[in-house]
Amino acid sequence: MGACEVRGYVPSDETALVDLLNRVAVLEGGNRTSAREWRALLALWGSDAGSDVAVALWEGYPAGCAVVGRKESSTEEFFPTEGVVLPEYRRRGIGTALMKRLIARAAACRRAYDRPSRVGMRSSSRRPGTAELAQSLGFWRLTSAFWMERGTEGLPQVAAPRAFRFRRFERDRDERPFVHLFNRSFADHFPPNQLTLESLESWLRSGIMEPEGTVLAVVKDGWAKGAGAAGDSEGAVWSEAGEGMVGFCTTSFHAEGDQDGRPVGEVATLGVVPEFRRRGLGRTLLVLGLASLRDRGAVRAGLRVMAGNQAARTLYASIGFEEAYREVLWRLDLG
Repeated sequence: MGACEVRGYVPSDETALVDLLNRVAVLEGGNRTSAREWRALLALWGSDAGSDVAVALWEGYPAGCAVVGRKESSTEEFFPTEGVVLPEYRRRGIGTALMKRLIARAAACRRAYDRPSRVGMRSSSRRPGTAELAQSLGFWRLTSAFWMERGTEGLPQVAAPRAFRFRRFERDRDERPFVHLFNRSFADHFPPNQLTLESLESWLRSGIMEPEGTVLAVVKDGWAKGAGAAGDSEGAVWSEAGEGMVGFCTTSFHAEGDQDGRPVGEVATLGVVPEFRRRGLGRTLLVLGLASLRDRGAVRAGLRVMAGNQAARTLYASIGFEEAYREVLWRLDLG
């Protein structure tokens, strides 16, 4: 490698790395990142910035960076990674050096020996070399996904399904039932996607999940638990206040915006518990989430959907989302 040095992150790197991320965003047509959003990423993944973020210097100049987090479920211990190298420094082994450091960090942090421990990474059609990198390091292909986008103007009209109402997430009231709602909604999701109360609190503190941008679908007042026609309330997640939650949409607003500096948004998660699907709840929640982004000034919104989730892809396309690029999700088994 010679001219390349890979080391741990120090706080004084923040400005240079945010600038690096934004340079890549402008070149690739992606979204810009603020210092606040950079810190939120570290908080979201539970990363210790000093040891879980790797910085690559080429002749002393920041040329790339990568971060590794840790998530644990009943089925696996998972270490997600994200990284970027400036285009003019690619094909010099920098991405390989960054990923090797993160893999070593994940192996050192491994705690679960009674179930698989895996490192994850994503390759993108916008960065063809990332798939080659994953394969060269021994990663195996798990599945693929699409990143889809649409403008926030001209949203379709939706009629709220009968027997439900929609409201914003409320702090100090909805946290615990929301965790159960999220996990019930994604119980059949692939790859597994489960939430803990600790992770939710991290989302809220960091701004990854914003109460004003989170819409909940609940059973209307007067529909008691177990009441009504078969299936009308059975399967809902009930709060201590007796309110039945059945679906949600979370969004995040990015003031730094796109490469032109215009604010944008992201539909982070959309879920409905299995017993209440195919009633129009997902469509209503999605449009309300998009409307909240529009009302905060976002001109465009994006979302990620698994390639195998045909129902979700059909829903998003019907609302005007179009494919922007494709991704592949990779896994590496730790010894």
